[in-house]
Amino acid sequence: SALEQTYTNLEIIIADDFSSESIYEIVKKYKIDKRIRYYKNEKNLGRTKNYRKCLYEYATGEWYLNLDGDDILTDKDFIAEAMKYVSANKNIVMVTAACLRVVNGIVDYKITSQYPEDICTIKGKDFFLDIPSQKAWLSHLTTLYNREKALSLNFYEDDILSSDYASLFKLILTGDILVFKRVAGIWRIHNKNESSQIFVNPQIITDNFKYIESAAKFALPFIEEKKVKKWKRKILKDQILAVSMRFLLKKPAKYLQFTTLIFLKYPGIVIQTQFRIIKKAFNKILKIN
Repeated sequence: SALEQTYTNLEIIIADDFSSESIYEIVKKYKIDKRIRYYKNEKNLGRTKNYRKCLYEYATGEWYLNLDGDDILTDKDFIAEAMKYVSANKNIVMVTAACLRVVNGIVDYKITSQYPEDICTIKGKDFFLDIPSQKAWLSHLTTLYNREKALSLNFYEDDILSSDYASLFKLILTGDILVFKRVAGIWRIHNKNESSQIFVNPQIITDNFKYIESAAKFALPFIEEKKVKKWKRKILKDQILAVSMRFLLKKPAKYLQFTTLIFLKYPGIVIQTQFRIIKKAFNKILKIN
């Protein structure tokens, strides 16, 4: 899907994280295409450190898009169209399009911003403040961003599950955001995704809330403190509710462990959300039955 992009001035980097699979055997038949560069790490670094190595050491382009092994670009003109607007507006630091979340081959939902225009440019501060209501949202695989700006912000420094959002939320505040309503890619969900496997560990999920904390801290010079606190609290409440529901319905034994861990970090929010969580889970169980 990367090779099918119509934008011509493209480098396609394959960062093999010392995989046990025969990735090179798959890659070599494509290497006749001069746009492709293949690298194999000397040891397995893990997902986030491999992101970072690819961005900092392997890539040379001015703009960057991270395409995981589970991701597929579906809009052949996405990068070409994005670069037209980027060339005309030097304040743009990020281009984001809609994405389909597909679970075991079936479309689950569309990840997209809710702005009325098919294509619009939003000030980063406004986009950031629209995130809690999900008027603004993005996916890693359909987000093209300014590489130099990303390097200056120490992208992928947090080795957590949402290292992408921890980085992208900061970048949002540094310029304008170009938003496409069009679907540009597919995020495939299955039981071998790293995110799916990690979800069984309440400690890893609890540690992942760092992405909200770090984004809020970074936002303080750009946005007044009162608005940042409101932004952080809304996202924390929604995320704690969503994760708690998932544990309660699918892994009840892990629910208590997660609730205890998250209570130590955000006692006020946990107390406020627990009644809603239990009520929502009970209603869902009744509906299923």
